[in-house]
Amino acid sequence: MADDSRRTRKRRHQLASVHAGPDRTWRLPWMPMTVLAAVGTAAATWLLVAGFCVLGWFAVTPVDFPAVLEVATRGWLLAHGASINVGPAILSTTPLGATGVVVAMGLGACQLAARHSHPPERDQRPVRWLRSGLTFSLTYVVILVVVRAATRPDGVESRPMFATICMLILLGLGGFVRPLGLRPARPNRWVEPVLRGVIAAWLWMIAVGAVVMVTALLSGMDRVVTIHESLQPGVLGGIMLLIAQLMWLPNMILWAGAWAIGAGVQIGVDTVVSPVTSQVGLLPAIPVLGIIPDTIAMPVGHVIWLASGLIAGGIAATLVLRGVDVHTRVDLSALVGASSGVVSGIFFAATQLLANGDLGMVRLIDIGARMGPLLIMAPTAMGIGGLLVGVTMGMLGRGRGASELLTPTSVVVDRRIQPSETADE
Repeated sequence: MADDSRRTRKRRHQLASVHAGPDRTWRLPWMPMTVLAAVGTAAATWLLVAGFCVLGWFAVTPVDFPAVLEVATRGWLLAHGASINVGPAILSTTPLGATGVVVAMGLGACQLAARHSHPPERDQRPVRWLRSGLTFSLTYVVILVVVRAATRPDGVESRPMFATICMLILLGLGGFVRPLGLRPARPNRWVEPVLRGVIAAWLWMIAVGAVVMVTALLSGMDRVVTIHESLQPGVLGGIMLLIAQLMWLPNMILWAGAWAIGAGVQIGVDTVVSPVTSQVGLLPAIPVLGIIPDTIAMPVGHVIWLASGLIAGGIAATLVLRGVDVHTRVDLSALVGASSGVVSGIFFAATQLLANGDLGMVRLIDIGARMGPLLIMAPTAMGIGGLLVGVTMGMLGRGRGASELLTPTSVVVDRRIQPSETADE
């Protein structure tokens, strides 16, 4: 019986090998493939921006074609977080929609590079992953630095690209994890629940920002249409105008989340909008800016949006308290819940730095969330929400694990030692 089963398994393996056939995938050494992936990602994303600018060139024929390519290159740099100049104006507000396209194409390029590289030995996979990720990131950073130095005119200062470099390192390391068959190590028992809670609170605020954007767009549709028609862009110009505004849509959703939490949004020098009050100054003729109301006093019902921060802190506290081993103590669960909300608020405020910036020299300076009020209101609102949830879960006996977190070890020592046992020792 054992021989028959062994022969059966061998026969099945032979049949599977015959049906699978030889691996016809072409392969190269990992380093040239990784460098090619970085260069290909940069070239493909530049072609997308250049194609968009060429469409505009068809509508505005007096512009020279080399100038169109130069504008495309600067737009490509802007999508990577670099500040650029368009004439005398300085643009530093990164279109996060375009940045998302770069990240998606970079992940795809990393997967192709891993697929068409010679596979490493099983014990060499972590080393290959580290080398491939850092090689991809370094190559891309070199391309950015060279292009940035070639297109920046004298006398124009540009902001540091620390965030861009960090993004590219994470992109390179993250892009090769799955293709190489690696499984990330499970984090500390506290790290994973905290990360889950912070990200869930951030996603909640993003969802709230999206709802605010849709609501504002529906209420201000008449103004948006009026501004669009006054520009008379035509069919091609209208499509380009729509695409350009969609590239900044993630920025606007982040700003709407800051608006909902009560910090407000600043659009230029004289325009500040919050759920309580609104001050509108001179704004350029951009259709999406028609969603900004022209009234000073906001409706009383807008105050309900302030509860979004409390809910976000409650979500973070719930996930953290359910993910750790904590005893049912109200004081500790309240402390953990409040801390989870505060950390979530700080993280939400920090991500606003990626969306803020300038889109000009006069009217559109300092666009985005008001960082001063946001750094106060976001941790406070989410901290209160987390505190309330922590107290509630502690009283209901559902908070698990806070006391064990504060003890240096989870080993329980039995103090019940008999005198006879001590004497024997």
